[in-house]
Amino acid sequence: MLSTDDRLRRLLRSRSLHPHHFTARCEIGPFVVANVCAERSLVVELQVQAEEQRQQERAAFLAGLGYTVLRICPRELQRQPGKALRRVRAALRPGR
Repeated sequence: MLSTDDRLRRLLRSRSLHPHHFTARCEIGPFVVANVCAERSLVVELQVQAEEQRQQERAAFLAGLGYTVLRICPRELQRQPGKALRRVRAALRPGR
């Protein structure tokens, strides 16, 4: 069985997201982000309840650099992967 992180990586490698490319584990400033699409300045990561404050700090820092942070709930990823994929596609659209 795939871990939630592996499910997210697989989703982001989906052919339906072509031509967009996500890089795994990339350093941006003092943070290591799990998945980033540099061409669209989009960071996609799993939402972790226990780290809410830290995630907000990261999002504020990344927004200051022009990045958008999309958090996906692990439950959504497991139960409704199509919905999660649609959210990623929407965030990749120009002019979002």
